[in-house]
Amino acid sequence: MRRIPFHDVAEISVRCLIISSLSKENILKITPSHGMFSRGFGYCHGGRKVGATMAPSSACFSKHRIQFMLDFSTTMMLWAIVSYAFRLANVAEETGVD
Repeated sequence: MRRIPFHDVAEISVRCLIISSLSKENILKITPSHGMFSRGFGYCHGGRKVGATMAPSSACFSKHRIQFMLDFSTTMMLWAIVSYAFRLANVAEETGVD
């Protein structure tokens, strides 16, 4: 298995985030852990390189995550495992958030 230098991981993350329309006016909410295999750490540094405000968090307390998004009431990009993004959508619907 070939080792990939961390700066390469961050650069790949920057490209993905820019293609996804992330800019310095956005907040990037990262829910995966910052472990070795989730790429959360790489995306956190990629978002910083773009100039976005970073908001790392865990994939728990879904109501708190939704409230965080409402409190900032700004353009926010969510980077999450697909099943957790669906979970957030379900919790938002249950609590009356559109």
